[in-house]
Amino acid sequence: MNPTGRSIELGEIIIIVIVLVLKLVSYFFIFFLINIKSFLYPYTDIGGSLDPYVVDLDVLDATRLLSIISFICELLSSSISLCMFRVNNSAKILKLIFMILMMTSVIEMLFCGYRFIELKNLSDSLVSCDKFAGNSPGCYIP
Repeated sequence: MNPTGRSIELGEIIIIVIVLVLKLVSYFFIFFLINIKSFLYPYTDIGGSLDPYVVDLDVLDATRLLSIISFICELLSSSISLCMFRVNNSAKILKLIFMILMMTSVIEMLFCGYRFIELKNLSDSLVSCDKFAGNSPGCYIP
């Protein structure tokens, strides 16, 4: 029982768990989006014949997809949190929990959107992307 005399219902706990699961899925994808240089430039540590600015196209497409999936998860999380924040009138602790979940979701959504735009600009700036020529394993950054 909270101070207002209203107990927390099972449906509200289930919604909090759903939002947290969406955030965990998004965090899993954000983990790969934080440091993408080791994934995008796999030939920088080899040295020798390959240019260190060779970008792996498959990894570039996969990270763009991860950023979209993470953005969608955070969008769902923030919209569910906003709806529950507006619906819940009596339990102040639940309003605080949903407000915190909503604000963190918005921040993470901005990060995923920014990372997608950054990867889109990178894919637009690539040159020598003849994937089937056999000359190089990826594309070059000018």
